[in-house]
Parts: sequence; structure tokens; C-alpha cells
Amino acid sequence: MRITQKRISIGVAIAYGIAVIITFITSCNTNNKQNAQKVTSTNINAINFKRDSSFKNQIKMKELRIILTVENLDEVIKFYRDEMGLKTSKEWHEATGNGIILEAGKASLELIDIDHAKTIDSIEVGKNIAGPVRLAFNIGDNIKEVGESLELAGAKKIAEVKQAPWSKVQRMQDPSGMQFTLFETSTLFEE
Repeated sequence: MRITQKRISIGVAIAYGIAVIITFITSCNTNNKQNAQKVTSTNINAINFKRDSSFKNQIKMKELRIILTVENLDEVIKFYRDEMGLKTSKEWHEATGNGIILEAGKASLELIDIDHAKTIDSIEVGKNIAGPVRLAFNIGDNIKEVGESLELAGAKKIAEVKQAPWSKVQRMQDPSGMQFTLFETSTLFEE
């Protein structure tokens, strides 16, 4: 029964994330239509507005936030805040529910197809194991020590440290059942 509840919680988090993305895209499309209508009334070249990529360059993403819905919130907060060392940005305890936002450094959104997910699972774990959402944390070059520390703090080690083509990696699972990868080499560009 607990596994089913965890999957439901993860499913809720995924559904919420999809809803946020759809809302964002809808908002952008609405803004595009409104801008196109304004341009139509003042400029005969409005028909080219949708093909003009300059509007896309106006969007400046400032933050990527991943929302996990979990049943054991206090345990998961302790894990990520106290054991992983993520700093608290905001925390709330209200009649409508409880939550916390933790700072996790730079963010990136990795989009992969099912075949590549299977490849990553094969390299990191040796079998297809991850669901549609997995977290990854760049923790520098002390993966083994960090992994051992997190295991003592309640994480489950899914696989030993391995050398992937892109970085050393270790697959683990947090106390809510969410899989995450520790890695040492970032692909983000430094500013």
C-alpha cells in the first residue's frame, strides 16, 4: 500500500509540473496572440509576427523549481535541508498545508526520450529502474563520501559509484522514494 501512495504522490508532483508548464505555454500563447492583434492594427507585416524569433529572446527564465509532493514531509525536509545542505528560501505552515522552498544552486532542465532514459539507467544502475522524474545533484568530486553520508541519513543506495561517459555518478533514493543521481561534472556554462 505504501508503494502505491508514493507513486500517487510522485504522480501528483508530475501532474502539477505538467500543469505549470501548460499554464506557462498557454500564457505565452495568449501574450503572442494579444501582441499579434496589437501589431495587426498598426502594422501590415503582422502576419510575420509568429515567425519572428525576437519575441522568444524576450523570455528570460530566472529559476527552475521542481515541486515534490510527499507524504513524509518532515523526514524529506530533514534529508534535503539538514543532510544535503540545501538552504531554506521560504517555509510555511498554514491551515491549507505545509511546505518549504530550498535553494539548490543552478538549475537545468534535462529532457530525454525513453531510450536515453534506459541507457542512463543501464549505465548508472545496470537495469531500467527510474520513473519519469529523477533529480540530479552536482556535488563535486567526493561522491563516495557524500553517498555514504546520505545513506546514513536515510537515503537508499541503488548503485555504487560508477564512471559514466559524462561524469562519475551514483544513483540513490530519498526517503520519499524519489530517485536522484549524485554527479561531479556539470554541463552548465559558467557565467
